[in-house]
Amino acid sequence: MATVPEGGHTSVRSMLPILSASTIGTAIEWYDFFLYGFLAATVFPKVFFPTLDPVAGTIASFTTNFVGFLARPIGGAFFGWFGDRVGRKSTLIATLLLMGIATALMGFLPGYAQIGLAAPILLSILRFLQGAGVGGEWGGSVLLSLEYGDDRRRGFWTSWPQTGVPVGLALAAIAVLAFQAIFPGAAFESIGWRIPFFLSVVLIFVGLYIRLRPLLWCEDAEVELRLTVHRSHRYSPLQFCDDANLQCHLRPHWTQAVVYDWLCADGNLGLPLLHPAANEDRCDCCRCDGALC
Repeated sequence: MATVPEGGHTSVRSMLPILSASTIGTAIEWYDFFLYGFLAATVFPKVFFPTLDPVAGTIASFTTNFVGFLARPIGGAFFGWFGDRVGRKSTLIATLLLMGIATALMGFLPGYAQIGLAAPILLSILRFLQGAGVGGEWGGSVLLSLEYGDDRRRGFWTSWPQTGVPVGLALAAIAVLAFQAIFPGAAFESIGWRIPFFLSVVLIFVGLYIRLRPLLWCEDAEVELRLTVHRSHRYSPLQFCDDANLQCHLRPHWTQAVVYDWLCADGNLGLPLLHPAANEDRCDCCRCDGALC
């Protein structure tokens, strides 16, 4: 982790590699995630649920779509924990690979006519991996921007990864419309729908190229020093308060987590309120030697 000391200043130029790595990578992952949603409503009922009537097939298709949303908090929790230990950028590379490989495999997946019931089962598994990848990606990208940015403009820095969501949505819609025009009618249902998934392979290499470049920043002595210092200071409530004052710190945070999970279940998580480094309020009952509660 890297955090500018309180009162420090981070320039836009120095943040540009981090912002591009987090924002473009997020756009690529949301492209993969939304692409499934478009095809779940149009193609998947006929390819993976042909034995059901059209209404039941659409419901079954959207049920597999729901699996991705179910996996998002699981992926967010796992990759958040993993990123605290091995580093945020390495974790984001892992989420990009997970999402990209799962999406590309969907393009190769045979339909119900070829392998029977195994087709929708494998589709659901791949959708789960997609959800886990995008869950770890979005939270990790926001935290990466937060940890490298300064306190004065942390809202500005952490807003950039969110722009990847509409960009990914637009790219997915354009890809579906474009290949529907190129492969009209039955051709789209047989082969045309697979090509946008294959494009994910190209996007993986683009994302990896962008995300591997900021790793060269560690040659900067100041950044390397901040990374070393802050890796030993995890953003965990257990390390902000001693045992005598632990309860006063944990109580507000678990309630915030529950409330924000439910209120923002559509995909927008209130990370600035959940993250101790982004909360300026201090707990009067907690004597933490200046640590933020």
